[in-house]
Amino acid sequence: MGKLKVLLTGASGFLGQVLIPRLLESGFTVIGTSRRSVNAGHLGIDWIQMDLSDQTSVMREDNLEELAGIDIIVHAAALYDLAADHDALYRHNVLATAHVMHLARILPKTPHLCLMSTIAVAGDMKGTFSEAMFDEGQSFSDSYASTKFAAEQMVRSAKDIPSRSIVRLGILVGSSIDGSTPKIDGPYYLQRLLHSIQDYRKVINFSRFMPLPFDEKSRLFLVPVDYAAIAVEKIIRLYHQKSGVHVFHVTGEPGGVSVRRIISAMLNHYNLTVEVIAVPERFVPNKVLVSLGIPSELKAYMNRELNFDDSEFARRVQDFSYPRFQDYSNLMFTFADQYLFGEGGSS
Repeated sequence: MGKLKVLLTGASGFLGQVLIPRLLESGFTVIGTSRRSVNAGHLGIDWIQMDLSDQTSVMREDNLEELAGIDIIVHAAALYDLAADHDALYRHNVLATAHVMHLARILPKTPHLCLMSTIAVAGDMKGTFSEAMFDEGQSFSDSYASTKFAAEQMVRSAKDIPSRSIVRLGILVGSSIDGSTPKIDGPYYLQRLLHSIQDYRKVINFSRFMPLPFDEKSRLFLVPVDYAAIAVEKIIRLYHQKSGVHVFHVTGEPGGVSVRRIISAMLNHYNLTVEVIAVPERFVPNKVLVSLGIPSELKAYMNRELNFDDSEFARRVQDFSYPRFQDYSNLMFTFADQYLFGEGGSS
Protein backbone atom coordinates (compact mmCIF):
# COMPACT_ATOMS: atom_id res chain seq x y z
CA MET A 1 0.00 0.00 0.00
CA GLY A 2 1.40 3.40 -1.03
CA LYS A 3 1.40 6.62 0.90
CA LEU A 4 -1.97 7.97 1.92
CA LYS A 5 -2.74 11.23 0.14
CA VAL A 6 -4.29 14.04 2.17
CA LEU A 7 -5.99 17.22 1.01
CA LEU A 8 -5.56 19.74 3.82
CA THR A 9 -7.79 22.81 3.68
CA GLY A 10 -6.64 25.71 5.82
CA ALA A 11 -3.07 24.54 5.30
CA SER A 12 -1.70 28.05 5.81
CA GLY A 13 -3.61 28.52 9.08
CA PHE A 14 -2.43 28.11 12.69
CA LEU A 15 -3.20 24.40 12.96
CA GLY A 16 -2.49 23.71 9.29
CA GLN A 17 1.09 24.96 9.42
CA VAL A 18 1.83 22.66 12.37
CA LEU A 19 -0.12 19.73 10.92
CA ILE A 20 1.81 19.75 7.63
CA PRO A 21 5.18 18.61 9.04
CA ARG A 22 3.43 16.14 11.33
CA LEU A 23 1.67 14.50 8.38
CA LEU A 24 4.82 14.45 6.25
CA GLU A 25 6.92 12.93 9.05
CA SER A 26 4.23 10.27 9.46
CA GLY A 27 4.42 9.24 5.81
CA PHE A 28 1.46 11.06 4.27
CA THR A 29 1.53 12.93 0.98
CA VAL A 30 -0.07 16.35 1.46
CA ILE A 31 -1.79 18.82 -0.85
CA GLY A 32 -2.74 22.15 0.70
CA THR A 33 -5.31 24.70 -0.36
CA SER A 34 -5.25 28.46 -0.12
CA ARG A 35 -7.38 31.28 -1.50
CA ARG A 36 -4.29 33.01 -2.85
CA SER A 37 -1.30 31.69 -4.71
CA VAL A 38 1.29 30.29 -2.28
CA ASN A 39 5.00 29.93 -2.92
CA ALA A 40 5.88 27.44 -0.21
CA GLY A 41 7.61 24.57 -1.96
CA HIS A 42 10.07 24.42 0.96
CA LEU A 43 7.28 22.92 3.06
CA GLY A 44 7.39 19.79 0.91
CA ILE A 45 3.78 19.84 -0.23
CA ASP A 46 1.84 20.82 -3.34
CA TRP A 47 -0.62 23.71 -3.18
CA ILE A 48 -3.89 24.30 -4.98
CA GLN A 49 -5.35 27.76 -5.28
CA MET A 50 -8.97 27.38 -4.22
CA ASP A 51 -11.56 29.65 -2.60
CA LEU A 52 -13.64 27.17 -0.63
CA SER A 53 -16.53 29.62 -0.30
CA ASP A 54 -16.83 29.72 -4.11
CA GLN A 55 -18.11 26.47 -5.62
CA THR A 56 -16.82 27.39 -9.08
CA SER A 57 -13.31 27.78 -7.69
CA VAL A 58 -13.49 24.43 -5.88
CA MET A 59 -14.82 22.55 -8.90
CA ARG A 60 -12.30 23.77 -11.45
CA GLU A 61 -11.38 20.94 -13.81
CA ASP A 62 -7.65 21.15 -13.06
CA ASN A 63 -8.39 20.86 -9.33
CA LEU A 64 -10.52 17.77 -9.85
CA GLU A 65 -7.80 16.13 -11.92
CA GLU A 66 -5.12 16.77 -9.29
CA LEU A 67 -7.33 15.51 -6.47
CA ALA A 68 -8.56 12.34 -8.17
CA GLY A 69 -6.41 10.10 -5.96
CA ILE A 70 -7.09 11.75 -2.60
CA ASP A 71 -7.61 9.31 0.30
CA ILE A 72 -8.45 11.82 3.05
CA ILE A 73 -9.73 15.38 3.25
CA VAL A 74 -8.85 17.20 6.46
CA HIS A 75 -11.10 20.24 6.43
CA ALA A 76 -9.35 22.66 8.79
CA ALA A 77 -10.21 25.88 6.96
CA ALA A 78 -12.61 28.16 8.84
CA LEU A 79 -13.15 31.75 9.80
CA TYR A 80 -12.44 31.95 13.51
CA ASP A 81 -13.44 35.41 14.66
CA LEU A 82 -15.96 35.77 17.47
CA ALA A 83 -16.68 39.37 16.42
CA ALA A 84 -17.06 38.75 12.66
CA ASP A 85 -20.45 39.35 11.05
CA HIS A 86 -22.75 36.38 10.50
CA ASP A 87 -22.63 36.54 6.68
CA ALA A 88 -18.85 36.18 6.59
CA LEU A 89 -18.89 33.35 9.13
CA TYR A 90 -21.68 31.57 7.26
CA ARG A 91 -19.79 31.86 3.97
CA HIS A 92 -16.50 30.51 5.30
CA ASN A 93 -17.76 27.98 7.84
CA VAL A 94 -20.97 26.63 6.34
CA LEU A 95 -20.89 27.19 2.58
CA ALA A 96 -17.22 26.25 2.39
CA THR A 97 -17.94 22.99 4.24
CA ALA A 98 -20.82 22.23 1.85
CA HIS A 99 -18.47 22.75 -1.12
CA VAL A 100 -15.80 20.49 0.41
CA MET A 101 -18.45 17.82 0.96
CA HIS A 102 -19.58 18.14 -2.66
CA LEU A 103 -15.96 17.75 -3.75
CA ALA A 104 -15.67 14.56 -1.69
CA ARG A 105 -18.82 13.18 -3.32
CA ILE A 106 -17.73 13.70 -6.93
CA LEU A 107 -14.15 12.43 -6.70
CA PRO A 108 -13.65 8.98 -8.27
CA LYS A 109 -12.78 7.45 -4.89
CA THR A 110 -14.82 9.01 -2.09
CA PRO A 111 -12.24 10.09 0.50
CA HIS A 112 -12.54 10.03 4.26
CA LEU A 113 -13.71 13.46 5.42
CA CYS A 114 -12.30 14.77 8.70
CA LEU A 115 -13.89 18.01 9.91
CA MET A 116 -12.13 20.27 12.37
CA SER A 117 -15.00 21.32 14.61
CA THR A 118 -14.96 23.02 18.01
CA ILE A 119 -16.17 22.48 21.55
CA ALA A 120 -18.06 25.76 21.04
CA VAL A 121 -20.84 23.67 19.46
CA ALA A 122 -21.89 22.87 23.03
CA GLY A 123 -23.19 26.44 23.25
CA ASP A 124 -24.74 27.43 26.57
CA MET A 125 -25.11 23.87 27.87
CA LYS A 126 -24.22 23.16 31.47
CA GLY A 127 -22.86 19.97 32.92
CA THR A 128 -20.88 17.50 30.81
CA PHE A 129 -20.89 17.45 27.01
CA SER A 130 -19.86 14.05 25.65
CA GLU A 131 -18.58 13.06 22.23
CA ALA A 132 -21.91 11.31 21.57
CA MET A 133 -23.89 14.51 22.21
CA PHE A 134 -24.71 17.14 19.62
CA ASP A 135 -28.10 18.82 19.42
CA GLU A 136 -29.16 19.24 23.03
CA GLY A 137 -31.30 22.33 22.45
CA GLN A 138 -28.38 24.63 23.25
CA SER A 139 -28.23 28.24 22.10
CA PHE A 140 -25.18 30.23 21.03
CA SER A 141 -23.79 33.58 22.09
CA ASP A 142 -21.90 34.18 18.84
CA SER A 143 -22.16 33.33 15.15
CA TYR A 144 -18.85 31.49 15.09
CA ALA A 145 -20.28 28.78 17.35
CA SER A 146 -23.61 28.61 15.52
CA THR A 147 -21.99 28.31 12.08
CA LYS A 148 -19.61 25.60 13.26
CA PHE A 149 -22.63 23.77 14.69
CA ALA A 150 -24.30 24.00 11.26
CA ALA A 151 -21.16 22.70 9.54
CA GLU A 152 -20.93 19.75 11.91
CA GLN A 153 -24.62 19.00 11.41
CA MET A 154 -24.08 18.71 7.64
CA VAL A 155 -21.14 16.33 8.01
CA ARG A 156 -22.99 14.20 10.56
CA SER A 157 -25.90 13.84 8.12
CA ALA A 158 -23.82 13.03 5.02
CA LYS A 159 -24.35 9.29 4.83
CA ASP A 160 -23.37 9.35 1.14
CA ILE A 161 -19.82 10.07 2.36
CA PRO A 162 -19.31 6.68 4.01
CA SER A 163 -16.32 7.52 6.23
CA ARG A 164 -16.32 10.68 8.37
CA SER A 165 -14.64 11.92 11.51
CA ILE A 166 -15.28 15.09 13.50
CA VAL A 167 -12.64 16.54 15.78
CA ARG A 168 -13.95 19.04 18.32
CA LEU A 169 -10.96 21.10 19.29
CA GLY A 170 -10.53 23.01 22.50
CA ILE A 171 -8.84 26.43 22.54
CA LEU A 172 -5.61 26.18 20.57
CA VAL A 173 -2.67 27.86 22.28
CA GLY A 174 1.00 28.16 21.40
CA SER A 175 3.27 25.21 20.80
CA SER A 176 4.42 23.31 23.88
CA ILE A 177 7.93 23.40 22.38
CA ASP A 178 8.46 27.15 22.07
CA GLY A 179 5.09 28.79 22.83
CA SER A 180 4.71 30.06 19.27
CA THR A 181 1.32 31.28 18.08
CA PRO A 182 0.41 33.82 15.39
CA LYS A 183 -2.46 35.56 17.13
CA ILE A 184 -4.10 36.78 20.32
CA ASP A 185 -6.99 34.55 21.30
CA GLY A 186 -8.70 33.06 24.33
CA PRO A 187 -6.51 33.39 27.46
CA TYR A 188 -4.11 35.71 25.65
CA TYR A 189 -6.64 38.56 26.02
CA LEU A 190 -6.32 38.27 29.80
CA GLN A 191 -2.56 38.09 29.53
CA ARG A 192 -2.48 41.20 27.33
CA LEU A 193 -4.43 43.08 30.01
CA LEU A 194 -1.97 42.07 32.73
CA HIS A 195 1.00 42.76 30.45
CA SER A 196 -0.28 46.29 29.88
CA ILE A 197 -0.38 47.10 33.61
CA GLN A 198 2.79 45.35 34.79
CA ASP A 199 4.76 48.61 34.98
CA TYR A 200 2.41 49.67 37.77
CA ARG A 201 2.96 46.51 39.80
CA LYS A 202 4.06 48.34 42.95
CA VAL A 203 0.81 50.29 43.10
CA ILE A 204 -1.24 47.22 42.08
CA ASN A 205 0.43 44.98 44.67
CA PHE A 206 -0.12 47.61 47.34
CA SER A 207 -3.85 47.59 46.58
CA ARG A 208 -3.88 43.85 47.39
CA PHE A 209 -7.02 43.01 45.37
CA MET A 210 -7.83 42.87 41.66
CA PRO A 211 -11.38 42.29 40.34
CA LEU A 212 -11.54 40.38 37.05
CA PRO A 213 -14.55 39.20 35.00
CA PHE A 214 -14.87 35.43 35.35
CA ASP A 215 -16.75 32.72 37.21
CA GLU A 216 -14.99 30.57 39.80
CA LYS A 217 -16.42 27.40 38.23
CA SER A 218 -15.36 28.31 34.71
CA ARG A 219 -12.69 26.24 32.99
CA LEU A 220 -10.89 26.67 29.68
CA PHE A 221 -9.90 23.65 27.61
CA LEU A 222 -6.46 24.60 26.31
CA VAL A 223 -4.63 22.50 23.73
CA PRO A 224 -1.07 23.29 22.59
CA VAL A 225 -1.24 23.36 18.80
CA ASP A 226 1.47 20.71 18.35
CA TYR A 227 -0.55 18.25 20.45
CA ALA A 228 -3.66 19.04 18.43
CA ALA A 229 -1.70 18.16 15.27
CA ILE A 230 -0.54 14.86 16.78
CA ALA A 231 -4.12 14.00 17.75
CA VAL A 232 -5.50 14.76 14.28
CA GLU A 233 -2.82 12.68 12.57
CA LYS A 234 -3.55 9.71 14.83
CA ILE A 235 -7.32 10.00 14.26
CA ILE A 236 -7.17 10.06 10.47
CA ARG A 237 -4.70 7.18 10.42
CA LEU A 238 -7.02 5.07 12.57
CA TYR A 239 -10.34 6.06 11.00
CA HIS A 240 -9.80 6.82 7.30
CA GLN A 241 -11.26 3.47 6.31
CA LYS A 242 -13.94 3.11 8.99
CA SER A 243 -17.54 3.65 7.96
CA GLY A 244 -19.97 5.95 9.74
CA VAL A 245 -19.25 9.14 11.65
CA HIS A 246 -16.87 9.21 14.60
CA VAL A 247 -16.60 12.20 16.95
CA PHE A 248 -13.66 13.01 19.18
CA HIS A 249 -12.95 15.70 21.74
CA VAL A 250 -9.38 17.02 21.66
CA THR A 251 -9.57 19.20 24.73
CA GLY A 252 -6.25 19.14 26.59
CA GLU A 253 -5.55 17.96 30.12
CA PRO A 254 -8.51 16.23 31.82
CA GLY A 255 -11.06 18.61 33.27
CA GLY A 256 -9.56 21.64 31.57
CA VAL A 257 -7.80 24.46 33.36
CA SER A 258 -9.72 26.70 35.72
CA VAL A 259 -9.75 30.37 34.76
CA ARG A 260 -8.48 31.17 38.25
CA ARG A 261 -5.51 28.84 37.76
CA ILE A 262 -4.69 30.52 34.45
CA ILE A 263 -4.92 34.00 35.97
CA SER A 264 -2.78 32.94 38.94
CA ALA A 265 -0.06 31.70 36.59
CA MET A 266 -0.18 34.97 34.67
CA LEU A 267 0.03 37.04 37.86
CA ASN A 268 3.05 35.01 38.95
CA HIS A 269 4.63 35.55 35.53
CA TYR A 270 4.35 39.32 35.98
CA ASN A 271 5.26 39.30 39.68
CA LEU A 272 1.84 40.58 40.67
CA THR A 273 0.95 39.46 44.18
CA VAL A 274 -2.65 40.68 44.39
CA GLU A 275 -5.58 38.49 45.31
CA VAL A 276 -8.00 38.12 42.40
CA ILE A 277 -11.71 38.62 42.99
CA ALA A 278 -14.04 36.90 40.51
CA VAL A 279 -16.74 39.29 39.28
CA PRO A 280 -19.86 37.46 37.98
CA GLU A 281 -20.96 37.96 34.40
CA ARG A 282 -24.12 39.87 35.30
CA PHE A 283 -22.05 42.63 36.93
CA VAL A 284 -19.76 43.20 33.94
CA PRO A 285 -21.22 45.32 31.10
CA ASN A 286 -19.85 44.53 27.66
CA LYS A 287 -18.44 48.05 27.33
CA VAL A 288 -16.27 47.44 30.40
CA LEU A 289 -14.77 44.34 28.80
CA VAL A 290 -14.11 46.18 25.55
CA SER A 291 -12.42 49.00 27.49
CA LEU A 292 -10.11 46.35 29.00
CA GLY A 293 -9.26 44.97 25.56
CA ILE A 294 -11.30 41.79 26.07
CA PRO A 295 -13.88 40.99 23.34
CA SER A 296 -17.38 40.97 24.82
CA GLU A 297 -18.02 37.67 23.01
CA LEU A 298 -15.40 36.05 25.24
CA LYS A 299 -17.53 36.65 28.33
CA ALA A 300 -19.60 33.52 27.81
CA TYR A 301 -16.50 31.33 27.71
CA MET A 302 -15.21 32.75 31.01
CA ASN A 303 -18.52 32.23 32.76
CA ARG A 304 -19.77 28.76 31.85
CA GLU A 305 -20.04 25.63 33.95
CA LEU A 306 -19.25 23.02 31.34
CA ASN A 307 -17.01 19.99 31.12
CA PHE A 308 -16.09 17.92 28.08
CA ASP A 309 -15.92 14.13 28.16
CA ASP A 310 -13.14 12.86 25.86
CA SER A 311 -13.38 9.20 26.86
CA GLU A 312 -13.87 7.95 23.28
CA PHE A 313 -10.73 9.73 22.12
CA ALA A 314 -8.79 8.43 25.14
CA ARG A 315 -10.05 4.89 24.52
CA ARG A 316 -9.36 4.81 20.79
CA VAL A 317 -6.13 6.80 20.50
CA GLN A 318 -3.37 5.01 22.35
CA ASP A 319 0.09 6.26 23.40
CA PHE A 320 -1.07 9.84 23.71
CA SER A 321 -1.26 12.19 26.67
CA TYR A 322 -1.44 15.95 27.01
CA PRO A 323 1.13 18.09 28.79
CA ARG A 324 0.03 19.82 31.97
CA PHE A 325 -0.68 23.55 31.83
CA GLN A 326 2.25 24.28 34.14
CA ASP A 327 4.58 22.44 31.75
CA TYR A 328 4.05 24.90 28.90
CA SER A 329 2.48 28.03 30.39
CA ASN A 330 5.73 29.97 30.85
CA LEU A 331 6.71 29.32 27.24
CA MET A 332 3.25 30.45 26.18
CA PHE A 333 3.42 33.65 28.25
CA THR A 334 6.99 34.52 27.23
CA PHE A 335 6.30 34.10 23.52
CA ALA A 336 3.24 36.34 23.79
CA ASP A 337 5.26 38.99 25.63
CA GLN A 338 7.88 39.08 22.90
CA TYR A 339 5.87 38.58 19.71
CA LEU A 340 2.21 39.38 20.37
CA PHE A 341 2.41 42.33 22.75
CA GLY A 342 5.86 43.69 21.90
CA GLU A 343 8.98 43.64 24.03
CA GLY A 344 8.52 43.74 27.75
CA GLY A 345 7.89 40.35 29.27
CA SER A 346 8.15 39.69 32.96
CA SER A 347 10.82 41.31 35.04
